Amino acid sequence: MNDIKNLKIVVDDARRFLIKNSNRHDLIEIDLFLSGEIPFHLATQEFFQLVRDHLTDQGIAVMNIYDPSPDGKIVKPLLNTIASVFPNTYEVDATLGSYLAMGSKFPLEEAALNLKPDLNKGFGDVIRHFKNNFERIDFNPKLLVFTDDKSAIERLSYESIFRNL
Repeated sequence: MNDIKNLKIVVDDARRFLIKNSNRHDLIEIDLFLSGEIPFHLATQEFFQLVRDHLTDQGIAVMNIYDPSPDGKIVKPLLNTIASVFPNTYEVDATLGSYLAMGSKFPLEEAALNLKPDLNKGFGDVIRHFKNNFERIDFNPKLLVFTDDKSAIERLSYESIFRNL
């Protein structure tokens, strides 16, 4: 990662960092787990609006989601929450209960077709997997959306992760 120009890794509460920072970014990667759970305030509509507001017009938000439940107790409402904010939301099954969620202001279908796997050998497999496996997620107003004042992420995490141990 030392070879990547303009890469800045921030270790901070993501929401607090976005609130106090006005910079816009091409990529915001969200990989936030605390004892196997996503902190509730980092899985809400309001949080994803902050993320969207801090992206450039061609920026992409990427979130790693772990959900080992067979019925998608965590990933389905979390993807719906993301889709309530981002007009273009996608999901890629990363296997073994891991999912990659992506949100952008522009359609990633076109961008995915233009990615060149040979640019970076280590990244080529990831690009091919994305191209072959991504699924568009459309917002469904009938499904659960996590908000600051109504979120079941902690309960769903417990039911999904800790009951299966």
